[in-house]
Amino acid sequence: MWTAPKDDPRTYGNPVGELATYREHLANYRLTIEMKCEGLDPDQLARRSVPPSALSLAGLVRHLAQMENHWFQRVRAGSARMSALL
Repeated sequence: MWTAPKDDPRTYGNPVGELATYREHLANYRLTIEMKCEGLDPDQLARRSVPPSALSLAGLVRHLAQMENHWFQRVRAGSARMSALL
């Protein structure tokens, strides 16, 4: 997948601070996956990319959603534990 720089919706600014950096990275990551899946029908999304791999784009999206959820749950739980200690 190639996108002309003028048509690329992703941003590569100069985020200030850790939170801004996370937000920009996550937004770009999500946009990249969205761009890869755009215009594909369900059969194409379910097709394995390179045999013998069992991974498809639909599987990759599912995996990334699970990992995002896991990460945010862990960070939120960590924040709650830290707040309880203060």
